[in-house]
Amino acid sequence: MVIANGVVTPAMSVLSYVNGLKVGVDAIKQDEVVMIFVACLIVLFSVQKYGTSKVGLGVGPALFKWFCSLAGIGVYNLVKYDSSVLRAFNPVHIYYFFARNSTKAWYSLGGCLLCATGSEVMFVDLCYFRVRSVQLTFVFLVLPCLLLGYLGQATYLMENHADADNAFYSSVPSEAFWPTFLIANIVALIASRAMTTATFSCIKQSAALGYFPRLKIVHTSQKFMGQIYIPVINWFLLAVSLVFVCTISSVYEIGNAYGIAELGVMMMTTILVTLVMLLIWQIHIILVLSFAVAFLGLELTFFSSVLWSVTDGSWIILVFAVLMFFIMFVWNYGSKLKYAT
Repeated sequence: MVIANGVVTPAMSVLSYVNGLKVGVDAIKQDEVVMIFVACLIVLFSVQKYGTSKVGLGVGPALFKWFCSLAGIGVYNLVKYDSSVLRAFNPVHIYYFFARNSTKAWYSLGGCLLCATGSEVMFVDLCYFRVRSVQLTFVFLVLPCLLLGYLGQATYLMENHADADNAFYSSVPSEAFWPTFLIANIVALIASRAMTTATFSCIKQSAALGYFPRLKIVHTSQKFMGQIYIPVINWFLLAVSLVFVCTISSVYEIGNAYGIAELGVMMMTTILVTLVMLLIWQIHIILVLSFAVAFLGLELTFFSSVLWSVTDGSWIILVFAVLMFFIMFVWNYGSKLKYAT
């Protein structure tokens, strides 16, 4: 599922920001959007070989500007339209929403999941920073800016229901559209690079454990051991991403596939952490079961929502994950036979 995320994350990130051109340029067509997306994706995977440290000098400033712009746009929409959306912090409205909509509310859980995605790639960069700096950044910068950004989009949609398909770019003031579009472009590339790097790490570890064929691994940094580049996997991910988007050019359907891949990673992580808590940390069984029921129950609820839309194109990501599992299983089985003889 992590490898599948390496396919769908670049597709989702890059296509989402390229779709913003439909708001800024009225005459652009969907075919032209796809062509621009293909060009951007080729450039993205072409610079992957230069490593994180060499192309990551502008990551910090770009992300800071991105979060500040999200907060600014959110505050602008809250002031311009209706600040009553702040009542959404009251959890009782979740009950009212489900009481009024029932089945439709359950379907919407898959879309809500996309607000919190990306957490599985944190381990790619967290090893390069102190724990306290990460905690402070997420609490005092990332979380407030994201909340303001989503609240601004919500209050904008309360007045402009027709713009739901492209809520973010539609909510941006016309004077700030192109600077925001440029920053979104850079941030989408950063997110895609992070997930691709995570895929490289997953493949390297799988090969070390005897579950994947040995491939050429290039270390792109002399300081950090984890910064690697695998040429074959890089171009493989590019090819699959291009086929994926050219087959399913709808952001909605790609979002469904993205949700399934994300939840697959989250559920497997919860199961593995539960095993670690039992076998290694030896925590009391009641605490372990409480953790598993709380987190796995929540994740299964979201998974049931996104799984309902599997026929919209999400099945492709499931087939890809099964194919990767089959390759790993066969390679491990063959390796055991080889060493047994």
